[in-house]
Amino acid sequence: MAAYVWTGGVDNDWAVNGNWDIAGWPTAGDNATINIADTCNLNIAISVATLTLNHIDAILTASANLTVTTGITLTAGTFRMGSYTHSIAGSWTKGANYTTVCETSKLLFPGLSALTDTSDFYDVEFEVGGAFGAAGSVLRDLIISGGT
Repeated sequence: MAAYVWTGGVDNDWAVNGNWDIAGWPTAGDNATINIADTCNLNIAISVATLTLNHIDAILTASANLTVTTGITLTAGTFRMGSYTHSIAGSWTKGANYTTVCETSKLLFPGLSALTDTSDFYDVEFEVGGAFGAAGSVLRDLIISGGT
């Protein structure tokens, strides 16, 4: 497991050597952090352990499916979800200075039992039972399965 920090040194694509502070790019088991004013395009289906977005002018644009196995932290910046499925296990932590643009994406939570967020989401599915709270909304489907 490695800890990658986005530099955007070559271009805006996730899977380009030189865009992260160490060789390669984050994959399964790695931690990825974007904490500079830049745009990162997630252009291949990827799985990471953790993902942190932590700069008011950082933009993560999903052009492929994303799997986060341990947790996602959205402290500041914008997460543009596109029309893809994003599986977020572990925790969903948000800060006051982030924006989620749901477009037509599906958020799948295989291990999270509650989501408290003020964002609007398109499709949300909890696989272990769950609840959606706060001032946000689900624009299309809210699926809760596997609970009692």
